[in-house]
Amino acid sequence: MTYHPGEPCPCGIEGCTGSRLSSATGHVTRNCLCRSCMGRRNRAKGQRAQRRTHHALGGLGITPSHEESGLFYEITVRPEVKTGQQIPASWRKFISLDWTRRAISQASRSIPAGVDARAGLCIDGRWLVVDLDDRGVVVTP
Repeated sequence: MTYHPGEPCPCGIEGCTGSRLSSATGHVTRNCLCRSCMGRRNRAKGQRAQRRTHHALGGLGITPSHEESGLFYEITVRPEVKTGQQIPASWRKFISLDWTRRAISQASRSIPAGVDARAGLCIDGRWLVVDLDDRGVVVTP
């Protein structure tokens, strides 16, 4: 079968067109909207973010493929303390989101008992939010 650019993807989902087919999947290369292609792209994006985070925190060698079984990192931090009106309202809103609390809670639950570590949330392999509260994060289902 010969594929011509602009034709629909062989998966049959409407709106999927591209310039060529992937040799691995037989679907159009960047725009396929089928569940398996979207899942493959999402997994690859998450693994890239894990790799960036691993190296940004000083990790060497192979990146752990499963972040919950990953490594603990030692970092030295020089904090700049802001309070009151110096903090943008959008930042406060982001921190108070249920999504943020659940992500930090997930990190907190993955720390084994007896390990002196703080829960952290890394965003885009660039920003690290660390929970410094000893009480932990309480998330109600």
